[in-house]
Amino acid sequence: MVGGQVLVGEPGGTSVRLLDGRDGGEVFRWTLPEPLVAGDGQWPAFVPADADRVLLRCGARTVWQLQPAAGASGEFFRHDRDLARHGIGVADATAWVPELRDGLVAVDLKTGTRLWRLDVGSDVAGKAVRVGAGQVVATRRPGMLMLVDHSGRPHARALVDKQLNGIRRLTPDLLLVLGKGTLAAVTVTG
Repeated sequence: MVGGQVLVGEPGGTSVRLLDGRDGGEVFRWTLPEPLVAGDGQWPAFVPADADRVLLRCGARTVWQLQPAAGASGEFFRHDRDLARHGIGVADATAWVPELRDGLVAVDLKTGTRLWRLDVGSDVAGKAVRVGAGQVVATRRPGMLMLVDHSGRPHARALVDKQLNGIRRLTPDLLLVLGKGTLAAVTVTG
C-alpha cells in the first residue's frame, strides 16, 4: 500500500501498476527496463525506501526505484555481479542488497552508491536491523548474527542457531531472533 493505493507487478513482467485502493482503477503504469524479480513470497517485491520511494529488483543486477506520488521511476543501483532473487533490506540510510552467492552489498539509500560489500558466506535471513552500535545482519545457515559498524566493518559475529529465518528490532539494543522452531531475544552491545 502506498497512500491508499496498491502497487502491482507480475514476476517476470516488464510493468508495474499503481491501483486505486478503493475501486481498483489504474492510477499510473511504469515500464521497467528488465523483468521484475520477485522472491518466493517470504520477501516483498516492493520495499519502501522512504515516504516517497519504493525499491524493487529488475533483471539480474538492477535495483529500480519508483516514486508513486510523482509518477517517476529510475535506476537506483546496478551491480557488477548477479543479485539474489530474494529481498532488499532497508535499515536507516542503507539499502542491503544480497548477491547471488554469499555477498551482501550496502548501498547509500539517498544516492544509490555502493558503500561496501560483506562476504557473509551464506544466505541472508531477513533484512538488516539498526542497533545502537551499528547494524545487525543475520545469515540463514549457519544461523549467525553479524554486527557491522557504521564504516561497514564487521565488528562481531555470533553463531546462534542451526537455521535462522529472520531478526526484528525490539529496542535499540534488543533483537528478536527467529530460528527454525525457536524464538529468542538477544541483547547486542558494542
